[in-house]
Amino acid sequence: MKLRRILKSFQNINIKKYYIENHLDKITGIKYETKKNNINPDYIFKNNNKSPYTPDIKDLVRLHYFIKMRNITTILELGVGYSTLIMADALNFNKINLNKNIISKIRRGNLFELHSVDTDKKYISITKKKNNYDNIVKFNYSSAILETFNFRACAKFKRLPNITPDFIYIDGPCYMHVKGSINGINMRHKDRTLVSTDLLSIEHLLIPGTIVIWDGQKNNVNFFKKNTLRNWDIYEDRNVFIAELAENSLGVYNDNHLKLLNG
Repeated sequence: MKLRRILKSFQNINIKKYYIENHLDKITGIKYETKKNNINPDYIFKNNNKSPYTPDIKDLVRLHYFIKMRNITTILELGVGYSTLIMADALNFNKINLNKNIISKIRRGNLFELHSVDTDKKYISITKKKNNYDNIVKFNYSSAILETFNFRACAKFKRLPNITPDFIYIDGPCYMHVKGSINGINMRHKDRTLVSTDLLSIEHLLIPGTIVIWDGQKNNVNFFKKNTLRNWDIYEDRNVFIAELAENSLGVYNDNHLKLLNG
């Protein structure tokens, strides 16, 4: 389904009904709750990322819904967590239900795989134990470093999986885990917001139709907008940013892939 239609249709779904009917409560182990958690502004800085935020149910439902409705085949996730479990379930749904004849006409080297990267071995281990789809999820540990991009200090994972995803979810690295400093500047300041170059470093390799979702990270999205070299349509939904690589097809295999993504 085209992204605009997915965005519009998502506004009309019953979040609680979707969450329960798709058994996402059982996958996460978290009951549906409408009450918002009041998080201390210094939470991550003082906590040093030792314990995670309670996830936003709507954000999890959005990921699950978009992956299914968009017929996604390969996912890159920056930052493990509840989102890993939810996206793996949606990707498994696509693996079972997408037409095999259509799938045979596209070129995908990592078909129905989710490659998740994180700076914290503890959270990777926790998520691994909760994961029900060992054949789908590939966990990757990488440190995160500070580097310069156009003379500006930015974070990046030191190592990314060698894949070409059609869906990217950006919720990391944790700015408290970014090593190094440049001209006395580092990311481990409690007033700092994450600005990273991971997407910018691989965007020239992505194929038209690729979807990217940032979990918040407005400053990071603004930096991406000002430095991207390609044509992206970017939308905002309640401080979640969704982008599509809106360019013409690269050829016959991309033609078939775009037909799949657009339903």
